[in-house]
Amino acid sequence: MEQASDSIWHGRSVSKGTATPPAAGGSRSSAREVVMALGRRHRPNYRQGRAQEAAARTAELMERQNALDNLLSGYLAEPSFGIDMDGLKQPLPETPELDSGDTAARPAPTWEHYAPDQPRGLGRLFSAGAYARQRAQAVKLFTMAVDHYESAEAARKKRLEKVQGTHAALAARAREQHANIDRFVAALRDRDRKAVSRYFQQVLDQLSEPAGLPGHRRAGYMPETGLLAVEWQLPTIDVVPEIGSYHYDEAADDIRSAARPEPERRRSYQRLIAQLALRAVHAVVGGDRYGVVEGVVFNGIVDTVDPVTQRRVRPCLISLRTTPAQFTALEIAHLDPAACARDELAGELSSSPERLQPVEPVMDFADADPTRIHRRRL
Repeated sequence: MEQASDSIWHGRSVSKGTATPPAAGGSRSSAREVVMALGRRHRPNYRQGRAQEAAARTAELMERQNALDNLLSGYLAEPSFGIDMDGLKQPLPETPELDSGDTAARPAPTWEHYAPDQPRGLGRLFSAGAYARQRAQAVKLFTMAVDHYESAEAARKKRLEKVQGTHAALAARAREQHANIDRFVAALRDRDRKAVSRYFQQVLDQLSEPAGLPGHRRAGYMPETGLLAVEWQLPTIDVVPEIGSYHYDEAADDIRSAARPEPERRRSYQRLIAQLALRAVHAVVGGDRYGVVEGVVFNGIVDTVDPVTQRRVRPCLISLRTTPAQFTALEIAHLDPAACARDELAGELSSSPERLQPVEPVMDFADADPTRIHRRRL
């Protein structure tokens, strides 16, 4: 089956069919362009270029499809192991290197260094005036030296205080950050609802998605049971390419598209949903550095508009519950994701997710939502 080509990313489109000939009585330039176009079709380089363009667009489609089909295996090559909280601590600033001239005060000027020698004996009678002038000059120089020293000393202390103050401020901020992290880790170990929920929210937010997939997800912890609930926003089937390939039709001088078989497209979409679930559970189990998770619930929902009612709907398309011990015993890298979710984890996976056919969640996320007020269970 062939259809007008249209990029899955709603980019450029290629018209179907041959070029429309100019209307009768058209301009000479239009007729000349048609003749030139017909001539180009018979040039080997032109035909080869068009074929290469079709091949490049097909390769782009295949690359996109492979990214979706192998999302889980790509993640398992470099899985998430949570967040090293100690690794987030800012290093304490090193003691700054001070200018050697600023580390200690310089000797202050002394009067003895400036005072003139006093005349002795009879000299006191004949040189009293000269001595008075010398002493007045010495007092003037000494006063200037003292003023200069005090000014230089004040500048030195200011430079020293600035360097030491900056270092002290940086050190204080680093110690405050260390203390905040230590308090957060202590809350994690104590199974504080908000702390554990926040930690795993950050773990899940570190998982990157291929272009076109939504990135909204929520984590909620129930300290009474050690259960971590994850609500994940899934893409609709629109994310899976409708087109299977492109080819160049020489006779029509057109790049045409071949539709991907719908059953194959639906299977790919179902596989993608299962991969997202298994990847999220793996990130939670692998990221539990503090041993607080005793069970994991995953609900994958689609936030979209029902094509029939035109109302906003949030159907759950996959829901499963497992324990860390049960999950780590599985070799998910060697299992079909959809079959693993259904058979190994007894999960509920929509048989027609493309039609937004929902499944019953094993648990409502609202029961673990950390933003809600929960009564303590006795």
